[in-house]
Amino acid sequence: MRTIRMVVPVIVTVFMLLMMGMHDAYAQKKKTTTTKPSTTTQQTPPPASQSAPKMGNSLKDLLGKYKGELTTLGVLKQVEFDYFTVDDEGTLVTYPMNTIKSIKVIKPERPSAEEEEDEEEAEEPEPVPKLDIRLQ
Repeated sequence: MRTIRMVVPVIVTVFMLLMMGMHDAYAQKKKTTTTKPSTTTQQTPPPASQSAPKMGNSLKDLLGKYKGELTTLGVLKQVEFDYFTVDDEGTLVTYPMNTIKSIKVIKPERPSAEEEEDEEEAEEPEPVPKLDIRLQ
C-alpha cells in the first residue's frame, strides 16, 4: 500500500509531463503548417494594379489631368505640389494652391441644329474653358 502511494504520484507526474510534451509538439506542428501558406502567398508576385501609380483626390492630380487645357484663368501650363502656372495671353502667372476657392469642370454643351448652321457661317467659334477656377 505504501508503494502504491509513492508510485501513483510518480506515474501521474510522468503522464502529465508526457502530455505537456505532446501538446508542445502538436503546437509546433500546427505553427509550421500555418506558416507554410503564408510563405507561398509571399512568393507570388503582387498584382499589376498595385504597382501602377494611383491618382489621388488632390488638387494637383485634378489640375494635372487638365494640363495644357484652357481654364478661366488662362491655359494651364505647369502643376506642382504647392503652386500652378497659367499662361494668360502670353504672360505666365503663378498661383499658390492654397488660394483656390473652388474648381468646377465645365462640360461642353451640344449645340442644336440651328446653332450648328449659325456656327458654320461664323468665322471661328470662341474656345470654351474646360475648368472654372475661382480664387479667394
